[in-house]
Amino acid sequence: MGRASASYNLYPRNGTFYARFKDSQGKFSSGINTHQVNKNDALLVVADWMKNGIPTAKSKTTRQVDDVLEAKTILETIKKAPLSEEEALRIVDILKERNLIKINATKKNSAERDFIGWLKDFWNYEDSAYIKDKLLHHQRIGKRHCYDMTNRVRIHWEPYFSGRTLESITKTDLKEFSLKIGEKNLAAATVNKVILAGTIALHWAVKNDIIMTPPYSSLTKFSGPSRIRGILEVFEAKKMLSMPWEDTRCKVANLVGSTTGVRAGEIVALKAGDIGTNLLKGTSINP
Repeated sequence: MGRASASYNLYPRNGTFYARFKDSQGKFSSGINTHQVNKNDALLVVADWMKNGIPTAKSKTTRQVDDVLEAKTILETIKKAPLSEEEALRIVDILKERNLIKINATKKNSAERDFIGWLKDFWNYEDSAYIKDKLLHHQRIGKRHCYDMTNRVRIHWEPYFSGRTLESITKTDLKEFSLKIGEKNLAAATVNKVILAGTIALHWAVKNDIIMTPPYSSLTKFSGPSRIRGILEVFEAKKMLSMPWEDTRCKVANLVGSTTGVRAGEIVALKAGDIGTNLLKGTSINP
């Protein structure tokens, strides 16, 4: 802004003169100490403020009088306005986007972490605090689910958010990301699962005071017809299994599934002791 156009008045208090400025609504601000005992000297100080701005004690810079008055008006409006929770969160988001919000110092290191690295750790079945908490409370969460979520982070979230910190993610970022994923040729259910790979983690971060605001709120779910899932013909399955595989474990898992009918989750859970000479323990199917 340019030079201040606000009017003002001076008044003595505790031996020095204070200045009050009138804002655009015709209301006077709280008094600002000129630190002058003589009125003429106080007038010179105010004239300098009107021209060059009011000094700020903490940052040792100056702010234009109009800017100070506008900020005070906004603060007073927020105090009295009947804000909804969504509107309040939007205000916090705006302040966060402008780097005006400082997070709790005790959580600073976590929030400043690389976002993608943090997401991958969140879905790490062996080390995740989230998963340990669920298991301690006897809630079900499988290794396969965590593996799938990690892959969704790697394939979709990492290319978009690479180089970002956890605390820098905003609601606007997530909305733009969800629209970007929605434009891909993916089933609606798949898009929603991709988004959940990040929003579940962010929800947990808010609950545990790692970040201050929930950027995941108000994201619209995608809907649409489910894709028809087919099955391979016998000759297609034989051809697939006869081809070279980069990972022998995947080939073995597919062989087990195709010859026994065991589901993917059951295959992942198999241990050496479950495999007999002609029977998989826990099933009635001969391989």
